[in-house]
Amino acid sequence: MGRMPKVLVVEDEPSIVTIVRYHLESAGFEGVFAGDVGEGWRLAITEQPDVAVIDIKLPGPDGWSLIERVRDDGRVQSLPIVVLTGLLEPEVMER
Repeated sequence: MGRMPKVLVVEDEPSIVTIVRYHLESAGFEGVFAGDVGEGWRLAITEQPDVAVIDIKLPGPDGWSLIERVRDDGRVQSLPIVVLTGLLEPEVMER
């Protein structure tokens, strides 16, 4: 049996982290969790996740800055990213 797919989750809200962790583990994924952009970046490089789930509203720099950094770095630029947000403004949806 191969290794479990690894999902990087960048989310600062503990209640959401708990729900996401539960669903990932129930579905057979390994979750690695960060609460801000700096930690998310460190884990993206060190953990080599298969996919990232990134919240836009984070303390300090927002999720867009992390997504831009990932897309600009050859080591991780092909990482699939799912945006997790409660923001429903048209410009967020479009981006």
